[in-house]
Amino acid sequence: MTQNPEKIKYFLYARKSSEAEDRQVASIEAQIDELIKISTDRGLDIIGKPLDESQSAKAPGRPVFNEMLQKINSGEAQGIICWKLDRLARNPIDGGQISWMLQQGKIQHIQTYEKSYYPTDNVLMMAVELGMANQFVLDLSVNVKRGLRKKLDAGTPIGQVPQGYLNTPDRDKGTKVAIMDPERFPIVRKMWDLMLTGNYSPQEVLCIANGDWNFKTVRRRKTGGKPFSRSAIYRLFDNPFYYGMIQHRKEGKLYQGQHKPMVTKEEFDRVRILLGNKSMHPAAHTKEFAHTGQIRCGECGCQATAEDKHQLICSACKQKFSYLNHDACTKCGIKIRKMKNPTILHYTYYHCTKRKNTKEKKCSQGSIKVQDLEAEIKDFLKTISIDQSYVDWALKELEGSKDGRFQTRKMIIDGHKKAVEDVEKRLDGLMDMRMTKEITESEFSSKKQTLELERQKHQGFLDNFEENETKAKDGVAKLLTFAERALREYETGDLKKKREVVASLGSKLTLFNKKLLIEPAEPFRVLTEAAKHTPRSQNRFEPEIKATGKEKAELLARL
Repeated sequence: MTQNPEKIKYFLYARKSSEAEDRQVASIEAQIDELIKISTDRGLDIIGKPLDESQSAKAPGRPVFNEMLQKINSGEAQGIICWKLDRLARNPIDGGQISWMLQQGKIQHIQTYEKSYYPTDNVLMMAVELGMANQFVLDLSVNVKRGLRKKLDAGTPIGQVPQGYLNTPDRDKGTKVAIMDPERFPIVRKMWDLMLTGNYSPQEVLCIANGDWNFKTVRRRKTGGKPFSRSAIYRLFDNPFYYGMIQHRKEGKLYQGQHKPMVTKEEFDRVRILLGNKSMHPAAHTKEFAHTGQIRCGECGCQATAEDKHQLICSACKQKFSYLNHDACTKCGIKIRKMKNPTILHYTYYHCTKRKNTKEKKCSQGSIKVQDLEAEIKDFLKTISIDQSYVDWALKELEGSKDGRFQTRKMIIDGHKKAVEDVEKRLDGLMDMRMTKEITESEFSSKKQTLELERQKHQGFLDNFEENETKAKDGVAKLLTFAERALREYETGDLKKKREVVASLGSKLTLFNKKLLIEPAEPFRVLTEAAKHTPRSQNRFEPEIKATGKEKAELLARL
């Protein structure tokens, strides 16, 4: 039985989120106007002024909403008028409060623009609606993050680009791309040039840009059109966007951008050194390595890791030291920012983590430069590299295998077929023996069971052979295609692609005595042998060491 709405006092509640999730929902003013019409038409008694707030409901903590529930608990009102249930809650905590208060009768009626909710209603329907509102937020979050990652992977910026660049719609892709700002790009570049001289501080560069050059930021709808601020100049010299990378602040990860860099990576690092390496966003300079987690130490068995080394050679005393941990030369004490053209060095090494080191036993393995390590990987990939014409021949051989090219496999199939026929004949004979009572019932059952199992074994092989044959051919085709392109993709690919190529080898990689030892999986050992008989030139197919058709077929059959 529902309550009489005429005896219930109502709060009118309207909400609009400041976030993208609710842009499609009517504004607060429009909600209030429509809800007042509904309350007038239905004779609902609204007390006080309409309650409204501009805040997302995806998480608890809305002050106006919480205050409204407190007043309802104290008995000031017994009903709520709102546009839809998702205006009240999009999270399970607030939704649970509303549902529980309704069941307990503290809320006697909720009126939306299209529906009424009473304590005696089926709670399942309301739970479904609140659950859908919560799921909308969860799905939206996943979709937004996926869209952002897609943009970053494509090298397109998210949000506003820094000074010197402009966001411009890309009509072909329907996204925004970064282009040079013809008015500000040269001026911002001059700011970098002043810093690179080592004779100016960021504050001095700021004064010159604002005072002498009359620099003004990009005017946007609500911001911009003003001189550079002190915090903005530090952010400028700390933004990897200027050397061609796009930073995802929350992930602390850098993505390669499509925009034209304003400075080189070396110039960017030089300015950081001059600033004492005090990055405002240290996560922006984290680096990924291609083969961490794929290599083990050959002495102690620990994982190998990679490390960047940033060093500087003092222009005064030639001392070499790490500039990440010092702001002055460790020998003569001269400040880095006062050095004249110091030499900046950057190395990447792979080495054992040495986590199993003890006082009694320590791993003695040294490190290997990334260039040397990658050179050894390339050398191995050359040993499995095959010519496209060989791939074409091998794939043709695979397609022609049903015509009897691989006689061994045909013999195996024929053998299983013959075995099935033989078992069936023996079963027929067994049945005749039972009919003539030459054997007992127990002997018949025992021998029949044995023969049935034998027939199932051979028939099962034949039933699965076609499927297994297809899978095997697909696997060999992928292997051959991989072998043809692996070296090329490793040489031209990014860190992710290099990692994928090495992972596809299924090989055991060991670092020992500054050498990378690669123990390939069986198919790649076969390819290494096959590659000896295949050409390296795309212009011819005749190999230097000629192999017979039988030899090539045997190699292919072993894959």
